Amino acid sequence: MVGGVIIRLYQQSDAEAIAAMINQDPLNFQYGLTAQEFDRELDEPGERIRENTFVLLVHAQIIGYLSLCFSDSGDRIHVYCYAGVDQDWRRKGIGTRILQFIVQHLTNIAVSEERTIVFVHRADSRAAGLTELALQQDMIPGHELRILRNAQLDRIAADPLPGYVLSSPKHSDAASWAAIYNDAFGGHKTADQVIHEFKRSDYNPDLYILATSIDGMPAAFVSSKLVGEMGKIPTLAVRPEHQGQGLGQALLAEVLTRLRKAGAIEVTLTVGIDNRKALHLYKKLGFGSYATRCNYYKEIRPSSAK
Repeated sequence: MVGGVIIRLYQQSDAEAIAAMINQDPLNFQYGLTAQEFDRELDEPGERIRENTFVLLVHAQIIGYLSLCFSDSGDRIHVYCYAGVDQDWRRKGIGTRILQFIVQHLTNIAVSEERTIVFVHRADSRAAGLTELALQQDMIPGHELRILRNAQLDRIAADPLPGYVLSSPKHSDAASWAAIYNDAFGGHKTADQVIHEFKRSDYNPDLYILATSIDGMPAAFVSSKLVGEMGKIPTLAVRPEHQGQGLGQALLAEVLTRLRKAGAIEVTLTVGIDNRKALHLYKKLGFGSYATRCNYYKEIRPSSAK
């Protein structure tokens, strides 16, 4: 029992209640999610999500959930959290209970595995209380992102870019897709993770675009999704050696055009506040500031519990 709330490990039978909770949250871009889709996402390759997903209950009623995603980066493990609380239970201290539980849970893992864990808490300016929660746990503010929105899609014109071929990716392109991401962002994405993404029920090959140079080398990609009339662009990645040639702008214009034709009236994306080149590009194509998101960090060492 944690402050009157029971927290237990997720069971597959919990998925329907969690999906319903997500679908009621206007800030969660997964609305329209099914129970089957939620459960499937817990098996993202290499991220240990299923065994680190929990539900919060009061009198056997599910009032919240949390999923921890593990990203191994060598000497440390970065952990990201996806969580939700039933709207009737918000601003009642449930968020504090969740964060306290996460810190204790990760402390136990850091001790048992003898590795340092960096917990990342994302505070969206549109959601009340998230920054306060981070400060309660003495978390350190770090990378800040701007959430941009474009509601002028009818003004976008896509033009072909000489020297590159645009196509929808196939499963055989997964390794190249991962390599582009890792080269652009210094990440650790694997081909298995890309294939898992391509198999999602909301994956639309027309809204995923791979750019290949005329000599056959994968150079860049953009991914997007559409829920109702709302579009989102999670990733635009260009390999360093192909940057500065207008490829990013061409890809962005192309995917915005496709989203508009698919029914989008508005598209959002996120970008680092210090990424001036990207900010300039997005502004050029009609994006404006909408909200902010700050990542707060807490380093949990094996010695934390000693």
